[in-house]
Amino acid sequence: MKGLILLSGGLDSSTLACKLKKEGKQIEGLFIDYGQKMAKTEKIAAEYISSWANFKLTVINIPLDNSLKVGCLFEKGTKQWTSNFVSFMPQRNLFLLTIAAMFAQKLGINDIYIGAIKIPINPFPDTTPEFFEAAQTALRKSFPELNIYYPFINLEKKSVALIAKEIGMPLNATFSCEMAVDHHCMQCPSCLDRYWALKEIKDDF
Repeated sequence: MKGLILLSGGLDSSTLACKLKKEGKQIEGLFIDYGQKMAKTEKIAAEYISSWANFKLTVINIPLDNSLKVGCLFEKGTKQWTSNFVSFMPQRNLFLLTIAAMFAQKLGINDIYIGAIKIPINPFPDTTPEFFEAAQTALRKSFPELNIYYPFINLEKKSVALIAKEIGMPLNATFSCEMAVDHHCMQCPSCLDRYWALKEIKDDF
């Protein structure tokens, strides 16, 4: 049965997509541009990964109104990262899953995959198993056949990077940053988690 994967172009979702494809799963990728300032670079990464792994990628543009934008995903420029920065976009994963469910239902796809991973100190309430179970329950009210899968939820970044390495996925083609538009700022948590995970697996090999 075909699956739809939310593909951001980052390490986690890219690795999940490539792993599913390698395992023989028929998949289609979905990239959502909701107005995040790094969307262009994320989309390039998602397109590269989908081309490399040979699966279809659909891009949906649904920019948020300015009244809904909050945090550094939308703020102009790259600033010095501080602990006061807000990278959490309220209801982001529920929003993405809802759009994915709408698209999947139209295509007759029942399985949605999201590349959420285990974060030791998780500041995001919408990246937990409890959240995904609740989202699935809510969306099933209008899409009873829907299944939401998050197979990396018990894996930390290094473990995901190891899977990518074993698959042979082009790690440098992925992009994960909460601050910069077209490069890794090397300040935000996403950049630093990615950097240390890739450094550790290089040391292991």
